[in-house]
Amino acid sequence: MLSRNPNAIFLSETKVDSSRIESIRGEIKFDECFAVDRLGMRGGLVVFWKGPEIVTLIGYSQNHVNLEVVGTYSFQWRLMSFYGFPEQYRHKE
Repeated sequence: MLSRNPNAIFLSETKVDSSRIESIRGEIKFDECFAVDRLGMRGGLVVFWKGPEIVTLIGYSQNHVNLEVVGTYSFQWRLMSFYGFPEQYRHKE
């Protein structure tokens, strides 16, 4: 079933700086976010989420964001979001 009110969203190729992401977060009514800035005019990653979960950043790069989430009843889970290089010759990376 497709949720029309997700608790988390991962976006890739945002092509915007994290300062703009913060204003977008407010517009789409998410509680928190973590963004990886673009490089030049390429790339950029962001994860938006809603509370009351406790979210801890485990690691990130230009191609991934790794978060640990502690939700209701202290249930822990991991949100790992990946974005591969768009150039075919770099797909193995």
